[in-house]
Amino acid sequence: MKKWLSCKLAFALAAIVMMSLGCGMLMLLTGCGSDESVSLSQSTEPSLPNYFPDAIGSRWIYSGPHGKQWVREVTHERTIGENVYRVFTYTPSIEDATFDLLRISHYRVTQNRVLTFVEEDIDRYVKAKVPEFRVQGAFEGIELEVQVNSISERELVFYRIPPTPNVRWDVLDVKVEGNVVLQGLGLLQLAFEMHLRIKGTVVGLPKTVQTPAGTFENTYKIEYQSGYTLSILDKEETTPEVTDTVWLAPHVGIVRFENAGGVTELVDYTLP
Repeated sequence: MKKWLSCKLAFALAAIVMMSLGCGMLMLLTGCGSDESVSLSQSTEPSLPNYFPDAIGSRWIYSGPHGKQWVREVTHERTIGENVYRVFTYTPSIEDATFDLLRISHYRVTQNRVLTFVEEDIDRYVKAKVPEFRVQGAFEGIELEVQVNSISERELVFYRIPPTPNVRWDVLDVKVEGNVVLQGLGLLQLAFEMHLRIKGTVVGLPKTVQTPAGTFENTYKIEYQSGYTLSILDKEETTPEVTDTVWLAPHVGIVRFENAGGVTELVDYTLP
């Protein structure tokens, strides 16, 4: 009799243990014994649209004024100082000395900003603009060499993530110093300073934009106002501000660009 009770008690205990384990397993899936359910996903928040896709192999084809086409592609990475940048390669290559926000070469994406490395672009831009400065015709007919000192501000803030309607920020605010070497006057050197300023503004709410590559919804319009002040020989020249406008589409990037030179639109694109 005792043996039978011991066996029955052992069986009952085993059944209780199995039921407990079963409820425990069930709690993992349905919240057994609880009013709360457990979500299997890590986050219930929707992910933000990517307005600057940057996977290596991404490729965009643009058509500029007069129908001239060019290609931009993310081809590789480059380490500059402590930062790793992805590199845009252009076909045909950039040969002019203009400082073009659309044709940036090095960039990196952080959690809340898209930053572009611009030291090389600024250097090229300054060397092109300084000879245009006229001090009562002193530079005319004289061979010039423009020497630009290195700068500490090497990046501009292309835009902040996510784009926010009517937000304004400093894209770039940098002073560049150097010397103009007058080759025809016994290597006479004239010190100069150029103050470059660019401000960005997200204009209004996102809209729909049509391009040859398609129709893009929720596209943000960003305006960049830029100008500079150049000082040589106690003379100062401030240029009127110019406006460049960029349209950013989710999961595609730049689909339209406009400045005084005309309109550039996206024709085709390939994203890995």
